[in-house]
Amino acid sequence: MRRFEREVVDYELIKAMLKEMNIVNIEREKINKNPKNKYKIGEIDTLAESIKIYGIVNPLNVRKNSDDTYTLLGGERRITAIDKLIDDPNVPDWNEYTLIPCVIKDLDKIKLPISDEMKEKYAIVTTNKEARKYTDSDRYYEMQAWKEIVGLLLHPIALGRAEDRCLPQS
Repeated sequence: MRRFEREVVDYELIKAMLKEMNIVNIEREKINKNPKNKYKIGEIDTLAESIKIYGIVNPLNVRKNSDDTYTLLGGERRITAIDKLIDDPNVPDWNEYTLIPCVIKDLDKIKLPISDEMKEKYAIVTTNKEARKYTDSDRYYEMQAWKEIVGLLLHPIALGRAEDRCLPQS
């Protein structure tokens, strides 16, 4: 029989991690779906029911736009389920002003020598990687996105920026 000792929780570390995550509550009306997200959206009814009963377990991932709106990077199924709740007149707790927990992602912190557009695609692919059951079209979309991202990393001259033409040699 094994004995387990109680773990010591470092609350200061947890607070620092949460601060770094930059979780904020954003009104639904300020969050735009991302047209670049090509993943299939399914099983919305069960997710909407779960959110209605339990709330949002994982925050959405968004990037801030210059007009004080946000573009979704991760959480397309959740936002679609939330929209379903908002449209349901029998669910008065959800409306376009309901605050939704979100993590604001700064694309400048993605330390890759690629364009902002490709960083956005990178963020969409990586945030969706852990949280979904893939269809064949999802796999195809992801492989195409990775091909494009890796192609630019291997051949940065395609970006047209002189500072990206030379990658560090290992």
